[in-house]
Amino acid sequence: MLAPSNPRDNTKPHVSELISKVLEETYDEDRPQWATNIMSFGRIWEEAVMRPLVEREADVFVPDVTVEKDGIIGTMDGICYTGNESYVWECKTRFRPLHPPREYDRWMFQVKAYCHMVHTNKAWLTVLHVSARPPNTELVWHEMEFSQQELEENWQMLLNARDYNP
Repeated sequence: MLAPSNPRDNTKPHVSELISKVLEETYDEDRPQWATNIMSFGRIWEEAVMRPLVEREADVFVPDVTVEKDGIIGTMDGICYTGNESYVWECKTRFRPLHPPREYDRWMFQVKAYCHMVHTNKAWLTVLHVSARPPNTELVWHEMEFSQQELEENWQMLLNARDYNP
């Protein structure tokens, strides 16, 4: 059930690496143990709870999709087909109180990039918010729609990040 993620082609930039570059963040491979634990919890949540819910909502669900466009690799949690519509599906776990997803640039850059890569302007973003103060857990399912301009501008930003070498 919890197979490891598919290996990435490290010879090409990944959407998440370019987003980190845009946000001027660095993530090295020496993550602290707590970060690995949090990511593991998110993966368990995605596999055990969210994937069955998404499969029930979609007419067709294709999990763990890897796409390449313009030499950039994207690995999304899935693509859902319902009627004549297609949706990128991304599952997130956030250890903070509930906030609108559009407040998280990283998520929006990522989801827009994936939408652009698979030629849709719609996404299902499922987020588990876990907060300690006050203690609360809340699942929110966001159905998102982006304009073509939003998707094109976002993609151009990632192309610029890919091509920028200081």
